[in-house]
Amino acid sequence: MGLPELPLVTVIIPTFNRREIVKEAVKSVLDQDYPKIEVIVVDDGSIDGTGEELKEAFGPKIKYIYQNHGGASRARNKGVIEAKGDLVCFLDSDDLMTPNSVSSRVRCFLEDERCEVAYGIGVKERRYRGKERLLLKKTFPSGYILKEYVRDPFITNNDYMISKSNMLAYGMYKEDLTNLEDFEFFVRLSHKLFFKYCGTITSLLRDKGQRARHNFENIIAQGTKAIDHIFADHELSLVLKEEKNRLYGESFLRVAKANLKLRRPREFRRYFKMAREIYPSAKWNLKFWRRWLLSLFLSFKIKQ
Repeated sequence: MGLPELPLVTVIIPTFNRREIVKEAVKSVLDQDYPKIEVIVVDDGSIDGTGEELKEAFGPKIKYIYQNHGGASRARNKGVIEAKGDLVCFLDSDDLMTPNSVSSRVRCFLEDERCEVAYGIGVKERRYRGKERLLLKKTFPSGYILKEYVRDPFITNNDYMISKSNMLAYGMYKEDLTNLEDFEFFVRLSHKLFFKYCGTITSLLRDKGQRARHNFENIIAQGTKAIDHIFADHELSLVLKEEKNRLYGESFLRVAKANLKLRRPREFRRYFKMAREIYPSAKWNLKFWRRWLLSLFLSFKIKQ
């Protein structure tokens, strides 16, 4: 794609009720070694004073947009629509960018005219300090990487960069998805666009602690919705025909695990059985068999 010598990059940060930590995310973007950056924070209906805190801390250095609560996908899409940059990328508001995150990905576009999506890798913050070389020993593919990605989802929302025009052309995020929305999105992109690995750690993932109850409820409520979207696409359903049972089986397993976390042993066993029936060739690991036994124990306690 044709880009100016130094294209403007818009970094979009969706946030919801993260008044304190979102400031650290914004600062990590403002501290980039790349000179042409627009920062957009899309506040998805926060009620904890996030907006006031950001305006006081950063003023005109960022563009702050407030919307009624509609989910992270809607917030990301809103940021894309408002972006002035030739290229766009994202950062979750509880994570950080490494100092050369933007410049390393821009370089892919400038050095390889085939590049349509540039990506790096995200690592846990506690593993990063002083271990950059060790963490970068693993190599990741470039090209049309659908088959590799669907087997091992190695790209996160924090770590890719794309032109605004391609983002708009390929449908952006599905706003009805609140679980696995990134997986569904990258499956679509990796089928159509040329990905280039930049060989850099581009984000640091903060310790998010234990998942809240509503997140497990969300996994259960969403079920196989993301996988349904993928196989509703005729082209993808043909290309990924051999992966269909595995993807549905893994989706059932996620729902099973969420039910066990919420102490619903019968529902855990129901979804576990569904996963085994649809994907019997899977190597069910010891951890899931332990969970099966735990579900029996919980059932006994509930009856007591």
